Amino acid sequence: MRVLLCEDDDQIAETLVIALSKSGFGVEREREGESALFRGETEDFDAVVLDLGLPQMDGLTVLKRWRRAKRLMPVLILTARGQWEERVEGIEAGADDYVVKPFHIMEIVARLRALIRRSGGLASSRETFGPYELDTGTMQVTKDGLPLDLSPQEFKLVSYLSGRGGIGRAWLATPSLQAILRHRPARPAGRLGTGLSGRRART
Repeated sequence: MRVLLCEDDDQIAETLVIALSKSGFGVEREREGESALFRGETEDFDAVVLDLGLPQMDGLTVLKRWRRAKRLMPVLILTARGQWEERVEGIEAGADDYVVKPFHIMEIVARLRALIRRSGGLASSRETFGPYELDTGTMQVTKDGLPLDLSPQEFKLVSYLSGRGGIGRAWLATPSLQAILRHRPARPAGRLGTGLSGRRART
């Protein structure tokens, strides 16, 4: 799941990048409104976390221009502005959700997952493709009902490809990715693996 983070505060951005990455999101950050506008207009993201107080161009203007350009990715507004009038203005501009600082990081994670599920027409955190089932809530992939031992990076890859529709799922069917997924039963303790390099498929 690819997320664009538009936040000029380095401390907040670093906290969000770490937490979202650990939760299976691929996070890309922009600090300024004009660069955020360009990325959102020219690239595809599963969701956006948008601060209203961006330099160069404020977040509300960025959001309005995205929507005028028919860019319909889910947008979660993150801001220090708490007045209800400003919340209404953000929602009317096309925001899908609104969180006021200070916030709990897991609330952001949960809200993003819900936004992405809704945008894909899904009511559940689980998605099935062929013999595999991906659960974004538990960050687990199963094959024929058996959990697979995937590293965090491998889970991100599978999650990203499964969300790309037919093209992404075609990649999941390639021999190189099937070699990763085919013989990888989860360890009894449920620990995540250490990565792709230097590891052979287990039988």
